[in-house]
Amino acid sequence: MSTYKLGYLVASISYVIFLTLDWLRPGFVSNVFSPHLFLFAAIVFGVLWARQQSLSNRGFVWPFAIVAGLLLTLFTWTEGRELGDMRILVTFVAFLLPWIMIKLLKADD
Repeated sequence: MSTYKLGYLVASISYVIFLTLDWLRPGFVSNVFSPHLFLFAAIVFGVLWARQQSLSNRGFVWPFAIVAGLLLTLFTWTEGRELGDMRILVTFVAFLLPWIMIKLLKADD
C-alpha cells in the first residue's frame, strides 16, 4: 500500500468520524479544532495518490465527472442558501470541480 493511499484513507475516515461526532453533539469537535483539516489532507493525499495512477486507459473518467459535477451542483444549490449572492458562483465552481481535478491529474500524461 502506498503512503498516499494510506494517508487518503486515514484522513477520509477521520474526517467522517469527527464530522459525525460533531453532528451528533454540536461543538464537541469544532470547539477544539476544525474537522475540515482532515478533508484538506484527504484531498491532498487523494490527488497525490491519483497522480500515481494512469488515467489514460480509464473509460469511466468523463461520465464520472458529469455525474459528480451534477451531484455537487445539486448539493451546493440545496445547501447553499446562506451564501446569498455567491450561491450561483459557488454552484458553478462545484459543477466544474471534477473537470478541474481530471485536468490536473492528466497534466503529466
